[in-house]
Amino acid sequence: MSEQGSDCTPLSNALLTLAQRLRRGALRHASHCASTLSGIAAATLLAACSSYTFPSGTPSTYSSNAVQASQSASRPLVGMAISGGGNRSALFAAYVLELFGSLPVVAPLGTATPGRPISFLDSVGYLSSVSSGSFAASYFSMHGIGDYSEMLTGKTVPVRYEQFFTEFKQRMNFNWKLALFENKLFTFSSNAHGWTEAIDKQLVQGATFADLDKREASGASPYLILNATHYDTGRRFVMTTIPNRAFCLNTEQLALNVIYTPAEQEQRIDNTQTAKLDQCDHHDALTPEGFDNFWNPEEQSIQSAQVPLSHAVAASGAFPLIIGPIAYRLTGNHELLHLVDGGVTDNSGVESIQQLFLRDLLKNHAHRDLIVSLDASLPFNAYGTTIADDRWPLSMFADDPTRLSDIQEERASTYRRDLWNVTTYAARTLKRADGAVTRLNVVNLKPDDLNVSSLQIDTPDCHIHYDSAQAVYTAARDIPTAYHLAGCDLQLVRIAACWSVHQHARQIQQFFDPALADRRRGGDSAVADASGVLASRIQDMCPELVAAHAF
Repeated sequence: MSEQGSDCTPLSNALLTLAQRLRRGALRHASHCASTLSGIAAATLLAACSSYTFPSGTPSTYSSNAVQASQSASRPLVGMAISGGGNRSALFAAYVLELFGSLPVVAPLGTATPGRPISFLDSVGYLSSVSSGSFAASYFSMHGIGDYSEMLTGKTVPVRYEQFFTEFKQRMNFNWKLALFENKLFTFSSNAHGWTEAIDKQLVQGATFADLDKREASGASPYLILNATHYDTGRRFVMTTIPNRAFCLNTEQLALNVIYTPAEQEQRIDNTQTAKLDQCDHHDALTPEGFDNFWNPEEQSIQSAQVPLSHAVAASGAFPLIIGPIAYRLTGNHELLHLVDGGVTDNSGVESIQQLFLRDLLKNHAHRDLIVSLDASLPFNAYGTTIADDRWPLSMFADDPTRLSDIQEERASTYRRDLWNVTTYAARTLKRADGAVTRLNVVNLKPDDLNVSSLQIDTPDCHIHYDSAQAVYTAARDIPTAYHLAGCDLQLVRIAACWSVHQHARQIQQFFDPALADRRRGGDSAVADASGVLASRIQDMCPELVAAHAF
């Protein structure tokens, strides 16, 4: 896949002229607005002048699909979703993943050692990510060293795992701002091009989907799902080695069936929907597009094996205007494929893996599946503090440029969450206990879970004391979704990850061993002794929580 030149001269001249005129704005009160629009014009120019080529044709086949199909039918599916949210999300995921390596769970049926303690990370078979969450997901998939159960013993983390996670965390806080903007305003080179090159250098080092397939087939990596948005159709666009048909599920119909179907007809309706799973309705707005099948404007597909992972990660995180939409040429076609940040359609990464797992649960009535969501997206600022002192429309836009889309996303997310809550409530209280929705477990970890009465941080880059639970919560909630973190923000991500794992570890363990809920403190559980290792690792990573008597 090669970068293609594009005729940006007319656009360049127009935007440069606009920028010059705005800078010469005569009205005193418009000076800030002029500066703002000048920046918008420059950013638009940087984002617009790049296109790449994807090879169109018969979809690629991957050996990992055969491995996936041969896995034991008794083995539950376990996946993780990593949200967007700048380095806040990527770094939160790196810390959580490190601690998950020391989280013992009971190995399920269908694995080599059922009933024995294994690392939770060794049970994770799927990894779905959006935007900056794809930094963490792609790096872990291509560089993770596997066999994490070795982290369950010993007083300290084994050296090779310590080295891996140290490097992992450093790369998750790479200064992407420099890669995006250094000297760009003078050269007007493409943001998308510099973005993709930096991702390749920092995260995946030239790897393609064929390379990812080899790691997935060998068990060295979970199945990776990178989520973007098809800007032309407004649909979620999944970039993965998993066939696109595996995501085909009429989610709306499933929810309606759960809520409205009389209990005595549930089995018949479930059987009907299961029979239709392989009759994929590509016109369903919630069914994602992907390399295997998308509309542009006719139905098309991409031979994805040699597509660089860096381009998929870049598209997943192509923040509108600053980087995306990114234009891709398709061999033999005149129309361009435009991909933009996956957070436009779903900023959690959960939807793709949820559709994948619900299909499994409809087909396999004995399965119970688990999704662990790492949601480090920035909560909506409902207090308006970012624009409290702004009088002019453009100054409001400059101080909070994503607020319009954030309002829409907040409303859509609220409706989505409410619908899922209603659906699960109906499934668990009004319908039979073995329904597909009932057997899907979702555990949510968030930085703003941090809930301690006070917190003192004393590190070389941060000296601060939060004297109330509200102050701690506010600080964690407001960690910026920046492309580089420093000082107290950096330390708060670490501490929030420790707290969140501490709070939810038991819930994850109970999925693998439901009887654990009935045991007092897990004292006679197969994972009881190993659980002490996790507690020790959390305390070593976050001594501030020990000092705050948080445990």
